[in-house]
Amino acid sequence: MAKDLSNSSPANLPDEHGVNSTETLRVIDWATPANNEFFLASQMWVAGDMYRRRCDLLGFVNGLPLVFIELKKPAVPLRSAFDDNLRDYRSQSVQQLFHPNAFILLSNGSDTRVGTLTSGWGHFFDWKRVADDFARERQGEPGACAARPVGAEAAGGAAPS
Repeated sequence: MAKDLSNSSPANLPDEHGVNSTETLRVIDWATPANNEFFLASQMWVAGDMYRRRCDLLGFVNGLPLVFIELKKPAVPLRSAFDDNLRDYRSQSVQQLFHPNAFILLSNGSDTRVGTLTSGWGHFFDWKRVADDFARERQGEPGACAARPVGAEAAGGAAPS
C-alpha cells in the first residue's frame, strides 16, 4: 500500500473530444500538498462484517483513511485507548478501516502516543511538541529537550544576533 501511495502510474485518458492522452496519476500529490483533499471526520460510524463501531476521529487524504485518532477522558489511562478500543477495531470489528492506515494517535488530553497498524503498545511513542520543549528549555526545566536550531547555526555557522 505504501508503494502505491508514493508512486505514480501512467493512464490513457480521453479528453473532451475522445482523444486519448497519457496522464500521470498519483493517489497523493506529495510535491504539492494543496492539490490533495483533506477531511477530518468526527464520531464516524464504520460497519464491519459483524459489528459497527464509532471512531472518534478519522483523517482522510483524497478519500483514504490514513489517520485514526482514539480519544479518552483525561482521567482515563491512555493505555485503555489501546487495550479497550484499538485492539478491537483493528482485529475484529472494522479491520478494513486500517488497510490504508498510516498513523494511529491515542490521546487522553494530557498524554498522546503515535504508532502504526502493527505497533504493539511498547512501540507507540510519545507525541513530542517542539514548541513545548523550547519553552521548557528556556525555563530551565530538567528533562527539556536540547533542540538544535535549523539554519546557519546548525551547519556550524554563526548564530544570528
